Parts: sequence; C-alpha cells; structure tokens
Amino acid sequence: MVYDSPRSPNIDWFSVAASLLDCLSYALRIDEEGRPSTIWHAGSLRELTTPPATFHTMSGGRVARIAEPDIALFEDHWTRLRSGTKSVEEYRIILASGSTCWVRDAATPFHNRQGVLTEVVGSVQDITKTRATTALAVDESPLQSAFRQSDTGMAFWDPDDRLVMSNPKFGEFFYPVSAYLEPGLTYQEFLERAAAAAEIFNGEDREAWVATRRAAHADGGSGVILLPDGRYLEIKEQNLGASGGVTLISDLSAQRRGELALKRAKELAETANATKSRFLRAANHDIRQPLASLKILIYSCMTEEDEAHRQDLLHAMDISASIMEDILGVLLQVGQLDAGKITPRVTNFQIAPFLERIRIQFEHQALEKGLVLRVLPSQATVVSDRALLERVVSNFVANAIRYTSQGKILVGCRKRGTHLRLEVHDSGCGIPDEHLQTIFQEFYQIPGEHNRRKQGLGLGLSIAQRIAQILDHPLAVSSKPGKGSTFSLEIPLGDVWKSQIDEAEITEAIGGQFVGTRVLVLEDDEFLRETLANLLARWGVDVRQVGNADEISSLIEEDGWAPDLLLADYRLRLGARGTDVAVSVRKQLDANLPCIVMTAETDPALIKRIKAENFPLLIKPINPPQLRVMMHNLLFEPELLDQAAP
Repeated sequence: MVYDSPRSPNIDWFSVAASLLDCLSYALRIDEEGRPSTIWHAGSLRELTTPPATFHTMSGGRVARIAEPDIALFEDHWTRLRSGTKSVEEYRIILASGSTCWVRDAATPFHNRQGVLTEVVGSVQDITKTRATTALAVDESPLQSAFRQSDTGMAFWDPDDRLVMSNPKFGEFFYPVSAYLEPGLTYQEFLERAAAAAEIFNGEDREAWVATRRAAHADGGSGVILLPDGRYLEIKEQNLGASGGVTLISDLSAQRRGELALKRAKELAETANATKSRFLRAANHDIRQPLASLKILIYSCMTEEDEAHRQDLLHAMDISASIMEDILGVLLQVGQLDAGKITPRVTNFQIAPFLERIRIQFEHQALEKGLVLRVLPSQATVVSDRALLERVVSNFVANAIRYTSQGKILVGCRKRGTHLRLEVHDSGCGIPDEHLQTIFQEFYQIPGEHNRRKQGLGLGLSIAQRIAQILDHPLAVSSKPGKGSTFSLEIPLGDVWKSQIDEAEITEAIGGQFVGTRVLVLEDDEFLRETLANLLARWGVDVRQVGNADEISSLIEEDGWAPDLLLADYRLRLGARGTDVAVSVRKQLDANLPCIVMTAETDPALIKRIKAENFPLLIKPINPPQLRVMMHNLLFEPELLDQAAP
C-alpha cells in the first residue's frame, strides 16, 4: 500500500521502523517519461534523507551523488525496475560531507491495470560496516585495487588475532560466514563459525578440525581442506611477528582435477600395457588349436596317396592357416577395443559357412582324441562381427575338446524369438557350481589334479566373455560335474538380403530363398549357359538350360516340367528374340511367367524398347548379386519392380 505523505497517518511509525532497521524507506512515483519523484520516505541513512533515485536526477548533486565507478550499476538497477522486475543492487554513495557510504538498494515496481509502471517502493540500507574492508574510496590506490581484486583470498590479523581487514575473495571462499568478517572478529571465532557451516565442514569432530587449523595458524603452516562441494582450498598462514599475521586462501580445485586426470590416464596406460602383455601371452594358447590341426593335416597329407583326399587335406590346411591369421587379428582387435579405438564390424551373414569353418578347424583334433565332433547345419542369418564371434565359439569348442576324455561335442543352433541361440555341448568332466562364474576371470584355473593336466593360461574364457560383452551377445554356461557342460550365446537374427555382396558364402541353397525354384535358362552361348546354370544350381535352384526356343516346347510337353522363372538372352540365333520367346512360352503355359531378359547391347533405344515391353533387364556380363536380387523381387516381391520402373 502506498501513501502520499500529507495524507498518511502512519508516516511517523514508518520512520520509527526504518530507523530501527537503519535504513531509508521510500516510495516513488514514475511519470510518463520514466522520471521518479518522491511520494514519501521514512527514516534516515547517516546524512542521507533523500532516495538515491531522486537526488541522482537532480542537477549538481548538492545532497549526495552516486560514486562514479558505480553509476552503471545503479542505472542497471533502475533499468530492471522500469522493466517490471524486482531488483537488489549494492553501490557507493558520496555524501555531501565527502565521505563514502556503501548501500544496498532493494526495490519493487508496481503497475496500474493497464500494465504501466506507476510506482516503485523500496529501502536503502547502510552496509558500510559489512563492506568496511572493501569499501575503498573512489580514488583507491593501485595497491588497494590489487588487494580488492586479487584471486587469492587474504585476511590480516592483529597481534591479538583479531581481524583487521579482508578482501572480497576471502569472503567468497568462506561465503557462509562472510557476514561475520568484520574488524575485531577473532581467529578462534572465525574457525568456530566456519566449522558450524555445513558448506565448509561436514565432518564429525568439529573441535579437532578447529584445533588443527588453529595450530597451523599459530605456527605459520599450510594445508589443504576439501569442501563438501568438492573444491580444494589451500590455506597458508604467515606469522608477521609483532605486526600480527596473514591468512592466504587459494583455490586448488583445477590443479587437483588435473592431477587426478593425469593419475587416471596413467592407470589407463598401465592397464592397456598390461592388457597388451596378457594378449601376447594368450596368443600362445589361442593359436595352439589351429596349429595342432595344421600339424596333423600336414602329417596326413605327406602319407596320403589318394589325390581327392589329399586335396581335401590341403583345403583343410588352408582353412587352419586362415583361422590362425584371424586369431592374430582378433587378438590385436581386442587389445584396441580395450583402448576404445575399435568398433566391432557388425554385418549380416549366414551362419552355415561360419559353422563349417568351426567343423574344419576342430574336426581333426577331435578325431585324434577319439571324440565325435558334430556340427548341426543351420540356414539362419545373424547380425554380429564374424571374426569376433568365431573367436568366442572357437574357444568354447577348444575347451570342450580339452576337457572331454570320451564321448562327443555337439555344436548347434536354436531359434529363440528374434535371436539365434548358438550352443556348444560336451560330455566332459563338467564344472562345479561354485566355479561357474569364476571361470571367466583372467588366469583362473579350476583346482584339481584332473584339470592341472590340461591347463592353459586361463585367458580363453575371460577373452570370450569380454568379446561377448562388446558384441552385446548374452553368454551363458550350465554344467553338471561328470556329465558335461554347455556354453551358449544369444545372437540377433539378421536378413540375408542385407548381407554384403562380396561374401562368397551367401547362396540361395543356404539362405533357402530359391531352394526348389524352377528356372529355365535360354542362352545360345554354350559356355555362358553352363556358367549361369552352375551358379543357379549353387543357389539351390532346379535349373534347366536350352539353346533355342524349340527345345522349350519339348521340355514342357514331354517332361511335364514348367518353369517358375525364365532367363532369356535377347538376341538368339536365326534372328529370334528372347522377348518373343517369353511371350510364346506364356501362351503355352497359359500363365504370366516371370522373365528376365539378358543382353550385352547397351543401345539406349534397345534398352528402352525392352523395358517398354515390361521385361526386367540385365546387362551382360551378369552380376550375380544383382541377378539374385532381381530374382527375389520377381518371385516374392514383384511390387518392388513396379516401384523401380521408370
């Protein structure tokens, strides 16, 4: 509520209240130009009886004036009020007597119903005592300015350990007790108040903390305190003899964070170095498996007289050498993965060739030990890093052979929703329940005479687990002592069509897309016809090949064999065209037989004519991945061809 001074019956009580609070209260009217005029004021502030906003607008500043360095602060204060925002600002006033007074001006703006600023009500409080150590004259000396602006907190104490003066930074470091930092405050009182502030000390024994700091102050020592907010403050105490003493406070937080960062970096470097050493030692264990297979294969190859079997052995030797190369590469990859330098190369790939590599790698080792290794086929496609995944599964199979004295090892897959569960079963000695988790620790060996005869370095399962975590493939193990063990991985199922086109093992015979599909190849070039037929056969296609249109009729009529798809060369002998043959075959079958036209010609007019007749076109030489995709679209998703048509 605002009162004009002539009508206010409470103005005297306002004056009494303001005097008790040692402040000057005021209400100002703001005209249309934004200029203030006094409605009322109550109380007094030393020599000041006029609100600062009023005398600041008076010419000449006969009553008082805002200190020159603080005019900008004051004007920002009033800019906030004019914008309708409450504001509190501290600044200096030069009184008529020439003395300087620090004040805290707090005010609230009021608006009329139209939202226009009409009045400002506030109070001005004398805070000179609080700012006694920093309220310097406008013309302060360079030494005083350096003291006030220093980033080091400084407090001077007289011979009786009473505060003489402190700079603003000292108050910032001990802001919870800054209101008590007035001349005359004893060092003991300062410590006790600091210890009582949760922002400075949150330990259990406050008295011990105070005693320690008090002793350091008396002896001129130094130390570091850790504040609850994580800051490190270094406190240096200097004894000035008969002149008293000085306390210096510095913020060491950045330095300490740097030291901690260097320490962590050193620890990471040491860990990386130790990891590298472990992996180099692990190579002795990991390469031993394919190397053992290679030795057996070489020995067998030297005495083998059957050429066909000899070729099989050479092929297996090549696979073993390839596996050793992959293992070395994976060891390096895992070391780099630990250093955060490599991301797994995740792709879609078919699991059947992957399982075949596992079989070739370990089959001879199993036979040498009198074991049966059975790898069940699977047509599934998975999403993983093939090399890293092979590293994990190879470890499982190698351990199964090592710890199985008789019986068999079974490798197979089960579909579980959106994942493929790859399992390795053995009929070995098994693992006691208390060791099922610890077997994945580095260098861990299951105690017992039975296992000591088969010891490796104890790194295989640890590496396998870490690779599984990198690939995000859940790893599980179950076992019964004397009955055997099962290790398994959960691998996301993938899409064969997203596999890389340079992967030789991507075949329709494995993927199952074209198994049993009947395809007729019409090509007058015998060599190209045979090559294309062999390619389709590897894809699981039931393929028939002919060199001219006459052979097609007899094939359909006499053999009763009807194609699901026709691959026709465009230009045939005797002027025949593949598109015409396709139309004729459709009539003979009375069906819209899908047909792909092949040609080596690149004449734009010819290509346009073939497409105009609605025949998908392949330009020779035939690209197998492109042919595979086009066959898939024609047979299973013909709408994709419609969308791609120009």
